[in-house]
Amino acid sequence: MTSYPEVSVPFQEVSQRIKLKALSLGFSACGIAPVHDLEDDAQLMARWLQRGNHGTMIYLERYSEQRKQPELLVKNARSVIVVLYSYLWGQQQPAGVPKMAKYTYGEDYHYVVKQKLQLLSEYINQSIVPIQGRVFCDTAPVFERRWAQQAGLGWIGTNKCLINPEFGSFCIIGELIVDLELAYALPLEGDCGNCGLCVEACPTQALTSSGEFNATRCISYQTVESKEAIPEQLRNLLHGYVAGCDICQDVCPWNRIPLGKPNHDEIVKDLLWEMSDSDWHAVTNVSYKKLVKHSALRRISYKKLRMNLQAISPSFSNEPNGVG
Repeated sequence: MTSYPEVSVPFQEVSQRIKLKALSLGFSACGIAPVHDLEDDAQLMARWLQRGNHGTMIYLERYSEQRKQPELLVKNARSVIVVLYSYLWGQQQPAGVPKMAKYTYGEDYHYVVKQKLQLLSEYINQSIVPIQGRVFCDTAPVFERRWAQQAGLGWIGTNKCLINPEFGSFCIIGELIVDLELAYALPLEGDCGNCGLCVEACPTQALTSSGEFNATRCISYQTVESKEAIPEQLRNLLHGYVAGCDICQDVCPWNRIPLGKPNHDEIVKDLLWEMSDSDWHAVTNVSYKKLVKHSALRRISYKKLRMNLQAISPSFSNEPNGVG
């Protein structure tokens, strides 16, 4: 017979304590959803994969059952505690330099969010009730945006990002899946209506008004996920990006004047975001590895970075001296 943790206080009070703790750790929002199978999402993803829209991201073809059933990730899973970590800091690079997506600013978000979720897990264990649970952020087979929607934190927009009414879409999503029954939010129902600004703005037509998304045409995919040189037909459409892309988010009305601001202050000076055009031309294998040691840009190898730089400008065709 399966046994679950029992608490001596009402579910609502426990859930509120967890949410308040999440906010005190620097998360911007926290919601909780009951564990259930996500069959519809699994079928949608299967059809998307069959059409080859994922390109070389073969890892997305694996662990389909775990993605659909959280109980296969955490034994006796009952609840998905979902957090949002806003990263809209007002980041600005110098004019005319190779562009990076805003999520690359500061310390690697994978580490930051997982570390904070681990602290939240320890708080529940020590201050509420012993639990079994696991933390997740971006790299595991979890339908993160769907769980955030189920936890009342936003809806999935036409640009395929989670849109939160207070913080917009510039948020990292993290999860703590636990074997503890809690009080649950209602799913947030919403949509983008007839806006379509992200579809119009996408220079590579990776998005369509019908809701289709072809990752192989996405600038983020081409500059980060793909290990090959960017196709010639897309090179003039990169808008200067060499690491990710924010175009579909920058034009979103929900990001124009977000009501909320980041609820954390651990950001540190980021030398990558201060680099001048001459700095980018001079970057070597050795200097690049030092610059990205604690950055989400670690996923982009120096070889791939050089290919991305060459794609946006012929002036990057030659290796700098002292490539190391």
